[in-house]
Amino acid sequence: MPLVGEQAWHAYAYNTGDDLFSLSWDIDIPPSAAFIKVVQGDYFEFDDKAAVDIGLINMRRRKPDNSDETINFPNIDGFDTVRVQFNPTMTHVTFGMNVKNCYASLVWTLGFWA
Repeated sequence: MPLVGEQAWHAYAYNTGDDLFSLSWDIDIPPSAAFIKVVQGDYFEFDDKAAVDIGLINMRRRKPDNSDETINFPNIDGFDTVRVQFNPTMTHVTFGMNVKNCYASLVWTLGFWA
């Protein structure tokens, strides 16, 4: 199964407060054999109580009856965060970031397979 295309970009967030600030991004695609991954990029803490969380929030896949099924992943502010996922009929993915007292970025790549 060869890689036939890839999208990649970055996103960032910052927060100078003590509460978590959350952002999320959505990507919709035609049903595709796709592999999504998110990794932390830059990180600059404003104090010693800074935090950043990144991960996948959910994805959708096309079922044999032509309906879409949403799969929710564990909270990105936990220990079982999902950061990579492959599905042969992926149609959507949502990934996100939480920041507290810091600036942080994430890098995402979405590969398409034949």
